[in-house]
Amino acid sequence: MDKNKVLIVEDSLVISKLLDKSFSLYLPFEVQYVKTFSEAQDILKTDHEFFISIVSYNLPGAPNGEIIDLMFQNNLPVVVLTSTYTNEFRAEMILKNVLDYVLKDSRHNIERLCYLIKRLFMNHLITILVVDDSETALKTISMLLKQQKYKVLEAENGNIALNILKENPNISMVITDYNMPGINGFELVELIRQDHHKNKLAIIGISSSEDKTLSAQFLKKGANDFLIKPFIKEEFYCRVTQNIEMMEYISQIQDTAERDFLTKLNNRKYLFEKGEILYETMKTKNKKMAIGMIDIDYFKKINDTFGHDIGDKALKHVSEVLLQNLRQADIISRYGGEEFCVVLTNIQDDDVLRIFNRVRSIIEAEIIQMQGRNEQITVSIGVTSDRATSFETMINNADDNLYKAKESGRNRVVGIK
Repeated sequence: MDKNKVLIVEDSLVISKLLDKSFSLYLPFEVQYVKTFSEAQDILKTDHEFFISIVSYNLPGAPNGEIIDLMFQNNLPVVVLTSTYTNEFRAEMILKNVLDYVLKDSRHNIERLCYLIKRLFMNHLITILVVDDSETALKTISMLLKQQKYKVLEAENGNIALNILKENPNISMVITDYNMPGINGFELVELIRQDHHKNKLAIIGISSSEDKTLSAQFLKKGANDFLIKPFIKEEFYCRVTQNIEMMEYISQIQDTAERDFLTKLNNRKYLFEKGEILYETMKTKNKKMAIGMIDIDYFKKINDTFGHDIGDKALKHVSEVLLQNLRQADIISRYGGEEFCVVLTNIQDDDVLRIFNRVRSIIEAEIIQMQGRNEQITVSIGVTSDRATSFETMINNADDNLYKAKESGRNRVVGIK
């Protein structure tokens, strides 16, 4: 999303200061504050870079939500701030199709508002597929999702939905009706789950049926959640958001478990899990792979002379060179201490030597500031392309060649003739 500015229309100095403090802590957005309806009119005549507006319902000279209509006239989504809540107010907000309404009665609600804005900004990266044979239902659900800034794809039956999933592997969620011609909702969920784990792609089943067993059946087939039509707008948004956040949370946990904290490279656990799979794949397809073990020369001396902070800087420097000069498909991991392991696939021996010598040369050529001194670091690299008897054996062979590289003078690649 190109636009990252937020327009806030609020006449209370206390609330404005609270918003400003919360936004500066939680959100990376430029915020423009105005106090009155007329000031909002003036700024919208010249500035069209806002992606959302946050407005007080009651403003001087515009006490009855007139500011909401002004924002919609300028194609700006609206979140409403209010000091009071009634059922009549809620009904008005739903009728006006505002994104949300937030009470100004606590710091907690202001923080929740910040989170809501961040969520809306992130939603443009998320694609949701809606599957329903009712055109009215399809368009209604799509409209609700688009209001929340999601990218939306539509399918009027299960077969079309499966084709769309194949063509769009980035889809994060499927919302599917139960009663559809051809493939029904249960069958669609089962077919999707053959290729997509529920931690990677969420499915919400929906139905207007009075059959109370549908929710349990959807969940048993592999859906993450279920909603009965017609549903309340707020509940729909909450269910969608909670399922998206759950997948993001699981992804963060998996990333933390598989990534080295300092260098942000994959860790040893990830290396062996994915490396074993790659090894078997390359063996089955009779294709070449290579492993390089990389070690920073005289790393203990760096730590002893300059301190562990500079040692960490050296580790991050090598990591950045590896990330910038190797393919995304390669496995690049921190093996432990000052040692790194790289797995290359679909590679020829001549290319292996060229690639690792280039990496070695780049690391050697770059200057690193170490406590005011210009210093260089070098690495020794042991490689192997012999598939041997196992992935672990390949690593051991590459490690043996790394030892030879160090014994023969360091700052060199050893292993493939």
